[in-house]
Formats: sequence, C-alpha cells, structure tokens
Amino acid sequence: SGKFTATGAIGLWQCATCQVGFYSSSPGSSTCFTCDPGKYTNDAQTECLACPAGKVAGVASSSCSVCEEGKYASGEANSECLACGAGKYANADKTDCMNCPAGKISGVASSECTVCETGKYAEG
Repeated sequence: SGKFTATGAIGLWQCATCQVGFYSSSPGSSTCFTCDPGKYTNDAQTECLACPAGKVAGVASSSCSVCEEGKYASGEANSECLACGAGKYANADKTDCMNCPAGKISGVASSECTVCETGKYAEG
C-alpha cells in the first residue's frame, strides 16, 4: 500500500511510491488516486484523512492549511474557508464566527472587533 506497480527501464514491473498528495490503499494496485477536497493523504500514502475543523485542503493534498485571519471552517473535511460576516469575528481556532460584543464592531472577514468611535455605539 502507498505504492503502485510501474514498468521499469528493462520492462520489469517494480513498485513505485505514489506522488505527494496521492495514495494507493490496496496491495497490487497499478494506480495512485487523489483525495477528495477537504482530505489529505496520511504519511504512508495509504489513505485519505479528513481535515479537522479550522483547516482546509484542496485536491491531491498531503496536509491541511489553517484558515486565514477572519475566516473559518466548521466541521471536518472542508475545502474552503468562509469569511465571517460584518459584526462577527473568527475565533482563535478558526472553527466558528463569534458576535462582536456591545460597543464593538467589525467588517467582513475580521479576526477581531474594534471599539466604536467616540460618541457612537453598537448594540450587541
């Protein structure tokens, strides 16, 4: 597993390691496969694992990436991070958007809320 058969230089069959981001789950395989978006290959390249919440992966990934500031990915096996809406901010582990407290505001895709200008207010 994690390898596939390929023709060698003198016509003999030999096992070759799958490329990074590809896997082979059964012995005797002649092909490597890609993982679906939101999943990545394990170190042995024998299976696909789901990215945890707060992280994402595209097709043929060997690891997951943390969401950018102000974005989140809830649940497992996400292929893209979503922007938090205005009045919200992404929590520290990038798994959800939280409401700004009263007296603070944020724009779209914010990682924190800011205090209102002097003389203005925001309801929570």
